[in-house]
Amino acid sequence: DEVAIYSNRIGVEGAKWLAGTVRSCRTLRVLDLGGNDIGDAGCIALAEAIVGHPSMEELHLDHNGIGMDGATGLLGAMQMTEDSRKGRGLRRVWLHGNDGVSEELNARVHGIAGRNAGAAGERPEQIPRDDLAALEAWEDDAALEAEGEAAAAGGGSLRGGFKETSTLFANRVAAAAAAAYRRWFPDHAANTRGAAVIAAIVAHERDASSPFDAPGHGDCLRVLSLGSGTKFMPREVAAAAAAGGARRWESVVHDSHAEVLARRAFLRMCYREILDIARETSTYKVAGAAAPWRLLEPVGHAGGFQMRPGITLHLYVSTAPCGSCSMPALAGGAFNPDASFAMRDVDDVTWNELWSGAAARHEAGVFAPSKPATTVKGAAGRGEQAPAPGVVFARLRDAEKVPGVTLSCSDKISRWQALGIQGAMLSHLVPRPLAFSTVVVGRKFNPDRLRLGTCCALRGFASSAAALRVHPPAHCAALGTTVKLEGSVRAGERIERRERADAGDGDESLSWARGDARVSRHDGRTGGPVGGGGPVPACSRAALRGMFRRAVAALA
Repeated sequence: DEVAIYSNRIGVEGAKWLAGTVRSCRTLRVLDLGGNDIGDAGCIALAEAIVGHPSMEELHLDHNGIGMDGATGLLGAMQMTEDSRKGRGLRRVWLHGNDGVSEELNARVHGIAGRNAGAAGERPEQIPRDDLAALEAWEDDAALEAEGEAAAAGGGSLRGGFKETSTLFANRVAAAAAAAYRRWFPDHAANTRGAAVIAAIVAHERDASSPFDAPGHGDCLRVLSLGSGTKFMPREVAAAAAAGGARRWESVVHDSHAEVLARRAFLRMCYREILDIARETSTYKVAGAAAPWRLLEPVGHAGGFQMRPGITLHLYVSTAPCGSCSMPALAGGAFNPDASFAMRDVDDVTWNELWSGAAARHEAGVFAPSKPATTVKGAAGRGEQAPAPGVVFARLRDAEKVPGVTLSCSDKISRWQALGIQGAMLSHLVPRPLAFSTVVVGRKFNPDRLRLGTCCALRGFASSAAALRVHPPAHCAALGTTVKLEGSVRAGERIERRERADAGDGDESLSWARGDARVSRHDGRTGGPVGGGGPVPACSRAALRGMFRRAVAALA
């Protein structure tokens, strides 16, 4: 049985009355009391009612003005139930939106819920496959819509009358990402409050029969993955997960920023393609049907896989990545004043020069005014000044493999450009590094900072790169777009509906990979399923490792 009374302002007295009903209703499984201002007293009354309850699995207490007293009472009730019923208590608990509850206490509540879910035998998230034929038909229709949106946003022109510019390409990438976002994240698009943070990995494919790499010459864009999120696991929550052992640590998502989720969903798509190729099965196993579009192709005998010729990868982010890319504008700029193109941005070029000449342009016209500094996600302490919103400086050795310490998205993109988007595990199957040809940014776009934060951080410091024994990042053009993605709900508007509360102020993070029939959702603050219990998130390291093992087994 399920009872949902979201945002009905029942208050403390209503919660106390409901507590008596909970005790007597022995078949109740789900109780949703979010947005009801029940406070600590109401939470404690409900906590007393669930001790030893035979069927209660899910409890929603988000946005209720609950503080430490109420949450501590709930934790105690869950501990008593866990001890007496061997993990058969609450599996999902929603506590977000209660600012008085500490991260450490929240983590303990979700820890018990996760153990209960594990005891109930819940497995990794299984996302059903989409019909690829229907998906490609939608992609064709969406491409026409995106072309119109990109053209309406404008692309400017260069001297000499060139209109097929880098800005037009950036608008096409952003419009394609926006179309996919509206299709796959419709609730988020309709209900998110203020400025959404969306990331997408987009493939551009040139028509092999055309001598031109320009719009209108048979090229196409396909969105390969999407991510939406702004959260990461705080140190105390991450420490609690790490203390649970390697299995627990790998089952949670440590960083749920949009760029990271889009990249993890991209890995999921790659594994799925490899499995399809290895098994020689797909939704197109119909006589006379064409082969499905794929990013990867096999390389000879036991040569692994590679990206098909004529395809380039592009990262879209609706706002500048956190870290170096979001730092204040550089004094005096970051361009070589002796360069012949110093009067305009180095990446403001015609379409056919865009990514083929990025390395030469950056080598000639960009320099780093200071050595790069590592940044990690977190809030500056009292009396400290953050280098950019949401990040602090850190030593590199203190930023790796430390629970709760995660590199900024700028540093992660730079690492992907140097070592490959596919990461260490997938590189066993896709050995040649994959890199972005462009990074397209909506809000807070600063081309100087974007280049120095992703691919040009070591410009002028070659000796530092040699000393560190690192490969320099592959160059990617820094592009801004005039296509915007904004939330439809104003930041100050009162939350009345459940979906608005979750999309706007909750910790829910979303990811989608091409071929997924639905979106994967998880809690960005805890790294686990929304509410604490449920399947292991599809973008967790454990889920990706499982796909790697299946791919290796299929190839063997």
